[in-house]
Amino acid sequence: MLLVKCNDFCNGRVLHLGHVRMITTAEALGLRTYDLFVHNTGTGPGVGSIVDQHRAARAHSYLIIFRKPLRRRAVTS
Repeated sequence: MLLVKCNDFCNGRVLHLGHVRMITTAEALGLRTYDLFVHNTGTGPGVGSIVDQHRAARAHSYLIIFRKPLRRRAVTS
């Protein structure tokens, strides 16, 4: 099993869906998504120093659990 904690973020006014990127990358490596937890971290990040906010504040993160597919046993006669 592989546990990955990640979050979505904005950089240069571009939204990056970190959890989608993690799932896509893991599945390309042959892992399967086993479970997904969304962790609410409270009221959100402090925005006191932000003058011009363009996107919603994200107050959650993800814990994604991946598994390697089980190998099937070879049938012997």
